[in-house]
Amino acid sequence: YEELIKMETKVKFDVHLMVSRPEDQMYFWYKTKADRFLIHAETDHGYGNLLEQIHFNGRQVGLVLNPETQAEKIAGFIDDIDFVQFMTVYPGFYGSEFVESVINKILDFHGQYPNIPVFVDGGVNPETTRRLIAVGATTLAVGSYIFNSADVGKAIEELKAIGNTK
Repeated sequence: YEELIKMETKVKFDVHLMVSRPEDQMYFWYKTKADRFLIHAETDHGYGNLLEQIHFNGRQVGLVLNPETQAEKIAGFIDDIDFVQFMTVYPGFYGSEFVESVINKILDFHGQYPNIPVFVDGGVNPETTRRLIAVGATTLAVGSYIFNSADVGKAIEELKAIGNTK
């Protein structure tokens, strides 16, 4: 933790808190250069006050929906978030398989809340990138496709080119 606090950088980074009580972790993270926090909608202890606290500390916050979670779960907090993130894999296993049913959830959410940025994490590759952008995704988190590629630079450029054609 101390290394992150002392880190001198202009690079902004996200913190995806995959924990049941994110409020217990925040004091530390406010000391870092983290500028966006992702909180799972499935959090057991609620998140109303936490969203307000994150904004008070000058950071952005988004709620994350696992594949089985319906977007209605966060409807009461839409005005309190900066973005929503849909997990298109079941969290916890790097390189997991893309969950097709989330495509329709993203399409429905974007239709209902067109001004809320839609982030997506999981199973992102050239094929899914095209489909995700078509249904309203604005930011894609890519891991295994890039890092498992024989040419990382080429993989990144390929995905950027798809994003630039929308």
